[in-house]
Amino acid sequence: MTPGREEQPRILEIGLHMAAVPCHQVLLSFWKVRDMGLMEKLRSDLNDARRSRTDPARVALLSTLVGEAARVGKDQGNRETTDAEALAVVRKFVKNAEQTLADATRAGRATGPILAEVAILSAYLPAGVPGEEVERSVREILEAKGASGKAAMGVVVKGLKDRYGAAFDGAAMTPIAKRLLEGQ
Repeated sequence: MTPGREEQPRILEIGLHMAAVPCHQVLLSFWKVRDMGLMEKLRSDLNDARRSRTDPARVALLSTLVGEAARVGKDQGNRETTDAEALAVVRKFVKNAEQTLADATRAGRATGPILAEVAILSAYLPAGVPGEEVERSVREILEAKGASGKAAMGVVVKGLKDRYGAAFDGAAMTPIAKRLLEGQ
């Protein structure tokens, strides 16, 4: 650079079709196209909530959730948290919020903010499996393993976990399996 001359800003010409789109928006749209893992989705939603500045309760909840989920991976070897671990943290938060809701209802306190928390958190849970499908799966597992009676509960639960993965909900599926095993 020659002394005394002002440096001219450098302009990168990408093409006329992208001239009006700032670079960060192009990158953000790229990120949104591919499938995001749960941790990425949580971080993205947290950033969106921070940018919107309309719901401080949502920002606080998502900040706590992301921090807790990230801590799980860091505590186990300074690594990135897996989706299964993040889902376990979300389920823990939902369970705690539901317990708080029950306590607030019993005490006659306002439940609006707690219901909002449960609604926010529930959006990150996988869709539940219908009871009829669980019954069918339990029967298929019992036939495949040749198991029967109450002693087969462990085999059935393991089979359901293997079959449904992240969608496995022990609180909803175990009573169905127990009922079918007792009926044999």
